[in-house]
Amino acid sequence: MRLLSATLAIAMLASPMADAAKSTRSAKAAPPNPCTYEGDRVAFDIEGLKSELMVTALVCKQQDRYNDFMGRYRPNLVS
Repeated sequence: MRLLSATLAIAMLASPMADAAKSTRSAKAAPPNPCTYEGDRVAFDIEGLKSELMVTALVCKQQDRYNDFMGRYRPNLVS
């Protein structure tokens, strides 16, 4: 179930990155930090999501699905 939730979250990132970042920020409701740039925070959020997906895939023994998914959406995640 957690893998499905994480997969749906990544699918949101495949749509315009700004929209996905806005929904991620509003869900976390982190206080603004004047010492970081918005792009930095979005990048950290995406990296955190990728880490969660990787751990979930390992725990659920779904490495092949994770690798397929990451291969498909890597260009979106890197940008």
